[in-house]
Amino acid sequence: MGQHRNTRGGALLAVLVMSVVMAIAATLALETSRDLLLGARALRTSAAAQAAAEFGIAETADTYHGWDSIATGEILTLDEVLISSMSGAFYQSSVQRIDGDTLNLLGTQRTFLIETTGHDIGGGLHTVTMVHQTATSLVAGLATSSAATTRGTVDVHGGALISGFDANPPEWSGVCGALGADKPGLTMNDTSSTFLDVSGGTNQGNPALAEVTLNDSLLSYFGEIHWDDLLALPHVTVLGAAPRDLVGCPDAIIVARLCGPNEIGPRYNPDGTCDVTAEMNWGSGDPADPCFHHFPIIEIVDEVDVNNCPAGGLGACQGMFVLASDTTGGVRAGAELDVELNVKLRGPIFGRGCVEFQQGADYRGSVFVDGTYDFGECNLDATLDVHDAGTEVHYSSCAIERALLANGLGIPVLAFDRVKPIGSRAYGEPLR
Repeated sequence: MGQHRNTRGGALLAVLVMSVVMAIAATLALETSRDLLLGARALRTSAAAQAAAEFGIAETADTYHGWDSIATGEILTLDEVLISSMSGAFYQSSVQRIDGDTLNLLGTQRTFLIETTGHDIGGGLHTVTMVHQTATSLVAGLATSSAATTRGTVDVHGGALISGFDANPPEWSGVCGALGADKPGLTMNDTSSTFLDVSGGTNQGNPALAEVTLNDSLLSYFGEIHWDDLLALPHVTVLGAAPRDLVGCPDAIIVARLCGPNEIGPRYNPDGTCDVTAEMNWGSGDPADPCFHHFPIIEIVDEVDVNNCPAGGLGACQGMFVLASDTTGGVRAGAELDVELNVKLRGPIFGRGCVEFQQGADYRGSVFVDGTYDFGECNLDATLDVHDAGTEVHYSSCAIERALLANGLGIPVLAFDRVKPIGSRAYGEPLR
């Protein structure tokens, strides 16, 4: 009897132990299933968050337009963006400019760090970063496609030179980057001998001569900017006479701040900064001078002669030179710019009228003029008249670029980006 009770007690104990083991096993199985489910869910949300982050960083790089407004070191946090095709997922980006000021001043490229965090509706997060670089596309177009582009007549004689081979101003050593592509020396509406005379002079480039149909519409635009919009920008107006003679202000006079009303040279505010409003302040040739980066838009009205303007010292002749026009009583009247007596002139010339380089003038930039607008000597001389030994007209991408950037006419566009994320971090939903 006692042995029978012991047998039943042992069986009950075995059943209880087995039940506990089975309960523990079931609990473990449920916990494992739950963990696997949560893990799969976390992986799923992390993948969705990663997809949102990668989508967002590509969208930010492609569609953000504020690159030129970000200062070096500045971080901008952009608004959250809901991705309609991803069931409630969204992303948020920040943009930080990480290059130094030198790149901005030279107008070469800017470097940014984009960080984007993707959010899944389930709480998953994924952050990616990318280096993004922009280059500067200048809104110049046809207006800077040659050393000189003209509708009208061209004379190159007396040992003078026109060259489309890119050339930096020699006094800007260390300022300009690598030389750009070579351009034609001359681009004209009609290259026949009726309109072009290079006897006794030299025209060279790649090619030396190009023929393009030029009309009022093309000649009314400086690249993407209409004539009226260009002159609506801040600029100085130099009123000519018959003619008005301007000369370079000597360095000693500049230092003494005694330059006269017809003397070209930098002017300064009382605090030593550059006075960019002064009519005769056409910048400075000294990289350490406050006016070195001043390239004014200069509207030339009637006839203006520029004489003896040196480069390399404090004084300089640099800017965007715009020949004004007037149509009164059906007469198309333009302006005339004469550059002579060893003047060193830097920057693009655009407009309606005529340009003359003579007596050892050294020009770097690009001329774009319409000679069907007559004024003064344009009635007798060529639209573009380049003469005398030592007179040189060179295409210069650096002079053009500096003038455009100084006037806010450079448009940063995407050059390339490195699509591999760097320092990537991912966070899934935590197991509970």
